[in-house]
Amino acid sequence: MNNKISLQRIKLLLRADWIEHKSQAVFAIGAFLVALIVFFLLTLGDTTMKEFTRKQYFFYGIGLFCYFIYFCRYAGKKVHSSKGLYLTLPANTIEKFVTLLVEGFLLIALFHVMLWPSFYAVSLAIPGYSVISFSGVMNAFKVSLPILAFLSSIVFLSYVAFRKYAFLIAILAYAILLGGTVYIITKFVMNGLGPQQGVFMEMTPMYYMINFLVQYHAVAFYAATLGILYIAYLKLKEKEIR
Repeated sequence: MNNKISLQRIKLLLRADWIEHKSQAVFAIGAFLVALIVFFLLTLGDTTMKEFTRKQYFFYGIGLFCYFIYFCRYAGKKVHSSKGLYLTLPANTIEKFVTLLVEGFLLIALFHVMLWPSFYAVSLAIPGYSVISFSGVMNAFKVSLPILAFLSSIVFLSYVAFRKYAFLIAILAYAILLGGTVYIITKFVMNGLGPQQGVFMEMTPMYYMINFLVQYHAVAFYAATLGILYIAYLKLKEKEIR
């Protein structure tokens, strides 16, 4: 099969997945409603707007994390199905990969569509308390959004690449990245800015690299995210060949 993308085939893949897994969508909505009830009970005792706002951000963060992990587990089960049905569907690898990404986007979009009407419904029972806005959430996560995209892509890659212990492998990858970053900063940057402060003041390759990462860290993290997603695509293609 050629590598040209057919929107019709992607539509058929999405439709087939919806028919097969619509009960799971109902479960995802039900889990959200249960969590919302718990959130409502926890906010009844709030005495300040600060407490209510903090709990809204917490509910948003933990809900987004749970939905994302649910999607990654769903993608992992499809890719690693014992019968290999997903790998043998009459569509090329690009179409299957795009379908997985679109389904993830739709699931996260469903979470956001349910979130704010639910917050407003809860706020009606607490007079004087306002609901956080989407722009407020984006401003709160603006600095970390490139980093979150990068870390999320690692989790997604782990579920596509490994049949078991994918989340633990992702945590291990985080630990290695964090340890490597701390080591590089301690070994090169801090030492360079210590007794020999002129190391990075000169026009050296290290100076340009540090300067680029500081000024354009968002570009670097987004580029790394695209690179990891491409590796996930190659892993899916590799499993098809096998």
